[in-house]
Amino acid sequence: MARAIGVSFDESSFTVYLDDGGSLRVPLDWFPKLKVATPERRRAVRISVSGLGLHWDQLDEDIGVIGLLRDCDEQFIQARLKSVSRAVKFDLDDL
Repeated sequence: MARAIGVSFDESSFTVYLDDGGSLRVPLDWFPKLKVATPERRRAVRISVSGLGLHWDQLDEDIGVIGLLRDCDEQFIQARLKSVSRAVKFDLDDL
């Protein structure tokens, strides 16, 4: 199971770096508290000892890495299905 080893932010997303060499880019829109927080407060993230949780004390926000992996995978699959359906010109609702 992949564990978080670092987190970085840009204007619209944050990236969780994983111990298996992978990373997850997550839109800030998914987490309203992070979206409205100052850059300094966003950077004040604490990674749990297990690497499975992210916590912002000042924002009272907790995010689980396993949930992020699941949600990012689901978003990627949905985006791929939409691009494939456009490429072959069929509607997923017709399946």
